[in-house]
Amino acid sequence: MNHELLRICRERGLSIRKQLPEIPSWTTRTPTVVDLSPEEEQALQEDRLPELLFAKGEFIFPAWEICAPRPFERDSLLTAGCAVIHPRDNAFLAEFARTLGTLPDGTEMKVLADDCEMPRSGTVILLGDSSCNRHSRFLAARQLLFANGQLPGPDGWSIETIHGLVNRKQNIIACSVSPATRQEFLDYWLSSLQNTTGGFVRPKDDQFRIDPQAPALAGALNPNQLLASLRNLPPGPWQDASLSLAQRCRNLAEIVSAAFDCGGPSVGRDNGHRTMVTLVKLYYAYAYTRQREYLEAFRTILLGLAKYLLAIPGGASYLSDYDFYLGYATNAFALAETDPIFSADDRLLLTAVLYASMRQIHLYACQRWPIKPGELRFNHETFPALNLGLGAMYFSSWLDSPEIATWWKYGELAFSGPVAEYWRQRENSNSYQWIVPSQKLAWDMLTTGIPSPCFRDIARAAYTITDNFGQGIAYGDASPLQSWSEQDMIFALTQCQPDEYALYLANRYQQNNTFRLPIPGWGMLFRPALQKAAEIPCGHWEGTELLPHVRKRLQVSPKLSCPYDKIALRSGNRPEDQYLLFEPYGGDGHGHRDVNAILAYNQQGRIWLV
Repeated sequence: MNHELLRICRERGLSIRKQLPEIPSWTTRTPTVVDLSPEEEQALQEDRLPELLFAKGEFIFPAWEICAPRPFERDSLLTAGCAVIHPRDNAFLAEFARTLGTLPDGTEMKVLADDCEMPRSGTVILLGDSSCNRHSRFLAARQLLFANGQLPGPDGWSIETIHGLVNRKQNIIACSVSPATRQEFLDYWLSSLQNTTGGFVRPKDDQFRIDPQAPALAGALNPNQLLASLRNLPPGPWQDASLSLAQRCRNLAEIVSAAFDCGGPSVGRDNGHRTMVTLVKLYYAYAYTRQREYLEAFRTILLGLAKYLLAIPGGASYLSDYDFYLGYATNAFALAETDPIFSADDRLLLTAVLYASMRQIHLYACQRWPIKPGELRFNHETFPALNLGLGAMYFSSWLDSPEIATWWKYGELAFSGPVAEYWRQRENSNSYQWIVPSQKLAWDMLTTGIPSPCFRDIARAAYTITDNFGQGIAYGDASPLQSWSEQDMIFALTQCQPDEYALYLANRYQQNNTFRLPIPGWGMLFRPALQKAAEIPCGHWEGTELLPHVRKRLQVSPKLSCPYDKIALRSGNRPEDQYLLFEPYGGDGHGHRDVNAILAYNQQGRIWLV
């Protein structure tokens, strides 16, 4: 009997429910997490409910196996057995590692270059963000580290602690610091250390100090900018810039929590996209600013999710595209739960809800999107694959369960086969077509750290369909005028497989040192350091190949030896230059039937055709 979970649910007015064996499409808003029958309530009291439900293909919601939250040490112990790891090719950080590695009593920690293996025990201090330290890059691939080549910036600094998520019982303290902020960082670091009988201890007190000399970055992370970037939410006081951030975030959290039900199926069916995306973005906002109002809203919405699943009258339906975002939300919780704002009861309840939710999206994916080996992939297959992989990484960091391995295997199968070979799968839209390769790159970075062959041509293809203003052309099912869905992927490529096209595009995206929050569901945390990129020669035809699988699927005549997917004519990349994008074929997934169509025409600083 899970007495603690039962107590928490009863004290908070929540029910122990069950997940039904069949999950219809989310568009129906059919309740699938429902109340127990009288017989099942009796079985719960007699501690035989798990077996009873298992025989019917059902399971307890929240997960009954979760009897305690994840164990971790909030404070980090620093001793001679700990290590400081710096980038091998960064002289400043190599020197600073020796300074940071010497404790106030003269004890010296090990100092290593980042071509070493990650130590498996003892606190590790990583110097350098994901753009320069190999181990920091892995943490960013795991969606665990936010410092990158753009943030906190040359005149900023940060400290981020990852508690037991890579190796059990090991804390990793990732630090971003520059020559300009060396002394400020060191003063703060030394003042935070506490001398104990067991050695020096650093309490968890993470910081993210944005470069004050970068007004564009500060503006992008201003509360007015951040909150204005949230979409598809009901209006409310959260939009009122005259209110305090605390007031706005409280109202936002209330509105989003209510939107999990959104008045029931007769009022609205989309109760997942706007809620879960907002949830993840609020944690991102906290991670980049350390303004606790965002973290408080994140907690409130997570508890609102639990209330929806366990208390909404009549039962809870499968959230709209829950499998798109659940892994990202779980990853955010993995970092957030180490903050004292989450009580032990909060953590046990939310961990059990998230574990049961992982079970739920796995069931949904296997029923609605069963993976077939050797086939092209569609985004509804790769969304659950990536999110199950992220969930498996979190729960396997402290639980040993064969079930978690099945979630990981779903991802392994989904990201194998032709998805590794072609730059585009079944979608023909300058939005949707980048989702699958973005998720494939995220998976590659999670696993091997080496991009698959499909990425050799992907940056060039993205360049071809990016105009002389640096904007992606919106064809197929894409946002009006411009598309940004490939940006996180391009930023990641500049870190792991840079070429002239990826570097050029990243530079255009970061013009004026602007910043956008990563995209929940397929985005990544990489951002390259802003640098001047070489101009790409223009004045010739640019074409993307009509891939063999498209030719076969559309039964293109073999007499057409060199048809193209897209053709661009570009005189240059200045606003006054000329750019024309032509589509020789149309249709395909999320595509429009723009056969032999001109998709865009720009000249003399004007957009003439969209």
